[in-house]
Amino acid sequence: MSITAGLAPAELEKATGLITGNFLKDAKDPKLANDPGMIDYRAFMKQYLPEVDPDRPPTAVFAYGDEHDPGQRAHQVRHDLRARTS
Repeated sequence: MSITAGLAPAELEKATGLITGNFLKDAKDPKLANDPGMIDYRAFMKQYLPEVDPDRPPTAVFAYGDEHDPGQRAHQVRHDLRARTS
């Protein structure tokens, strides 16, 4: 659940202690302004989809992450397997 889309309209104070299963970064979250992943995402959007607001729709963040994450997962698995066999 997005903080800006789902929780803020319902009042953030009421969400204290809430645990969600969301794994996406919220493009509108100002705390992520200097996050390396969000910087890469915004650069990608500016270069390849300049007509699309990178903060909307949230499916753009999902699609970008889905495309770029498999390589990172493969790297981590390879690293874990090497660590277990050494």
